[in-house]
Amino acid sequence: MRVELEQADGAPPRPALTLVVPMYREARRIERTVAELAGSALASADVELLFVDDGSDDDTVGVLKLALDAHRLSADVLQLPANAGKGAAVRTGMLAAAGEVVAFTDADLSTDAGEILRLAELVSSGACDVAVASRGLRSSEITEHQPRLRQMSGRMFNVALRLLRLTTMHDTQCGLKVFRRDAVPATFGQLVSTGFAFDVEVLARAQRAGWRLAEVPVSWRHVDDSRVRPLRHGTAMLVDSLRISWRLRRGTRPAPGLMDPVNVAAMAAMEDEHWWFVSKRRLALDLLRGRPTVLDVGAGTGALARALAERGHLAVGVELDPAALALARPGGSSFVRARAEDLPFGPGAFEALVSLDVIEHLDDDVAALREYRRALAPGGLLVVAVPAYGWAWSQHDVRLGHRRRYTRTSLCRALDAAGFDVVRATYLHSWLVLPLVLLRRTPLRRLGGRRPAEEVSFVHPIVNAALCGLARIEIALAGRFDLPFGTSVVAVGRPSGAASRDQG
Repeated sequence: MRVELEQADGAPPRPALTLVVPMYREARRIERTVAELAGSALASADVELLFVDDGSDDDTVGVLKLALDAHRLSADVLQLPANAGKGAAVRTGMLAAAGEVVAFTDADLSTDAGEILRLAELVSSGACDVAVASRGLRSSEITEHQPRLRQMSGRMFNVALRLLRLTTMHDTQCGLKVFRRDAVPATFGQLVSTGFAFDVEVLARAQRAGWRLAEVPVSWRHVDDSRVRPLRHGTAMLVDSLRISWRLRRGTRPAPGLMDPVNVAAMAAMEDEHWWFVSKRRLALDLLRGRPTVLDVGAGTGALARALAERGHLAVGVELDPAALALARPGGSSFVRARAEDLPFGPGAFEALVSLDVIEHLDDDVAALREYRRALAPGGLLVVAVPAYGWAWSQHDVRLGHRRRYTRTSLCRALDAAGFDVVRATYLHSWLVLPLVLLRRTPLRRLGGRRPAEEVSFVHPIVNAALCGLARIEIALAGRFDLPFGTSVVAVGRPSGAASRDQG
């Protein structure tokens, strides 16, 4: 494949292609898949192979690793903590991919390596932004047909999609699809569907975002032992498609606790250096000094938990989004998947709990704060941060999945209702208030256009360094007195009735 790579000096070049292979209960046939890949042109240094296990309850991962070793095939393996659906597994892999071109295909390799490389070449050459393998075109070659019932079910499903105006393609469900790297965040970062109909949502989002889609005829063969059952899964896919149609036409809020359409892969890239993350992390580290065990709820891709572990804390990160968990690098800390309102730990398990920009995503913030109180030991310390001011509400909040913004008073009221005594409550990022007013409350808001907030947040390294320095000064001031205004609110609390204890 012809791909021009532009990398910073000293940075390793990106692979030309990443191939994502989702798996669920594939122990019986994954060795055959590995053997086929190992004997193909995909076994190349220019190709990143990424297997994503969707919480299989057989020995899929064990068999896969043995097969990789036996065939001397290099691949990365990601594991979701529980079965979340094919869409969730593909989303995790696509957002974690490093390739300039990113593809996903079924674990049975119904479209072989040659077809995968052919579609990848179409994308890398600029002929299209998204190449969609199709069995429904006249020039498609079906070497082994599906059972008749599945063929009929597939045709009826495609008719339904056309009636819903979700596609004009002949086949949305063939397992192979290939994307330009920069088309991935706008499609998979926003993906809500996790079942077999996820392809429909991905293609609809890509088309609505303006990416050039090409339906490409392929050579395809049916492989026995498919997980799809025409009646049961066909009905579920139709229901999901109705939801997709409604969601795309009307717009709905993302599931509580999930960032949508925040690109968690972009967050992983920014989290270590970006001034916003750096300043919040520095503040949390200062406040948590001297607390041996710390729970980080809403850990994202794990930068704070890793920093805590480096400081000598026993740090555990909790995150709901499987894509973020897949990108979290342990670095001395551990991560679990759970909801903020239902933490999988016993009472009083931690001496401190930090929750940065989490509870504003939840339908019931007080319920989550009560769960935080349960997980804290007597005298334990809570550090929580939230976005400020209801008047600042915008489409940015909608895209992030916010339920509310806070004032210092409303955050303290929620903490009190959950059984906390507030030790400190201060605004932060006070120097951002004026730009926020201009961009949210005046005609200057049009300057942001329709670009996602995650793109707007990227700044030049020199500007980023200056903002980090400004934030450092402000944090030092906030350590001495409460700031009267700012774009975030930070509160420190202890369980009510707990014995007093110095913060550090």
